[in-house]
Parts: sequence; C-alpha cells; structure tokens
Amino acid sequence: MKRMFKYGIVLVCFALFSCGGEEEEVKDEAEIPAEELTAEQKVAEGKTLYMSNCKLCHGEDGSLGNSGAKNLQESILSHEDMINVISYGQNAMRGYKDFFKEGDIENIAAFVETLKKK
Repeated sequence: MKRMFKYGIVLVCFALFSCGGEEEEVKDEAEIPAEELTAEQKVAEGKTLYMSNCKLCHGEDGSLGNSGAKNLQESILSHEDMINVISYGQNAMRGYKDFFKEGDIENIAAFVETLKKK
C-alpha cells in the first residue's frame, strides 16, 4: 500500500510539473519601449503593476491603509517624490527599485496620481 502511495505522489508531481512545459516569458507582441509610451499607456501599465503589487496594502482605489499604508487619495507627494518612495520605500513599505524593470516605477507613479482626490 505504501508503495502505491509513493508512486501516486510521484505521478501527481510529474503531472503538475509537466503540464506547462518549459516556462516561457510572455511578451506582448505590441510591446513598446518605456520611453515611447503615451501618458495613457503609462497609466495603464502602472495600473496593472499596482493591482498586482500595491493593492494588498493600499487598496484598489488607494484608500485601504492596510498595515499602515498611506491613503494615496490624500497624497500630497510630487511625482518625483512618489518615484522616490516607490524606489526606496518609506516607513513599513519596502523599496522596489531592484524589483521592477526600468520605467515600471514611473508608470506606477503615473497611475497613483490618477487616484488622488483633488
């Protein structure tokens, strides 16, 4: 019985790891270099990254304040200051300069600016 159980686990693991084949980097065929994005494209890219990485603490609309996160709707930071906070962190928030590729932090800051209540 133990022997069948071991083989069952091996088969399940094999099935899980073999289904996807080799991991491939998924690239958008219409990928545009960061410096050539329009303002709207930067905001859209930033929103995607924000929803994947920032929403947990800041919330979808920027007002969650989970784990002491600042309410981004009330932010008075300049664009450059936002880039600095995202890059190097502040208080409990870690810095993301080594996590995101070039242009991503700029795009996240562009999206965060759309959350501000003016």
